[in-house]
Amino acid sequence: SAPRPTRGNAPGEECGVSARGHRLDATWAIATAAKASYPAWLDTTVVWEASEPYLYLRTTADRRLVAGGEDEARELRHRDRRLLGRKARAINQKLGTLIPDLHYRIQYRWAGTFGGSDTGLPMIGAVPGMAGCYAVMGFGGNGIVNASIASELIVAALEGRRDPDARLYRLSS
Repeated sequence: SAPRPTRGNAPGEECGVSARGHRLDATWAIATAAKASYPAWLDTTVVWEASEPYLYLRTTADRRLVAGGEDEARELRHRDRRLLGRKARAINQKLGTLIPDLHYRIQYRWAGTFGGSDTGLPMIGAVPGMAGCYAVMGFGGNGIVNASIASELIVAALEGRRDPDARLYRLSS
């Protein structure tokens, strides 16, 4: 059986998977009440404004706006309840600056942790020293695309085939 995580694992290691090259960041987001008023083009567009810190925006089927960003490279920073209001206001202000024709009421705001890697690519592959165990981690904001890549790489490994792209996503050692 696979080892269980313990407090005795080496720094940067959980269940035998090295976390070198992987990081956890704090992030914040807001969602509006349903039936927000916004330009029609937003229904078919995902906005990713690439400043530092970045801003992303998308809509939902019930006409909510979901926006987030304001990330910090401190994984537990999202637990600071005092930051939630400040980060939500920053996201709200950026939305108003970027797209002035928005009319909405913020209904939800939240914070959390997400994983990423130093290369921007996920880490996918066999866990060293753990036969039959594979890890897929570090998706950042690109989960759907990277999940598809991971499925191809893991299936190839399980079938004993060598995928030429596997080296790009290998787990740090």
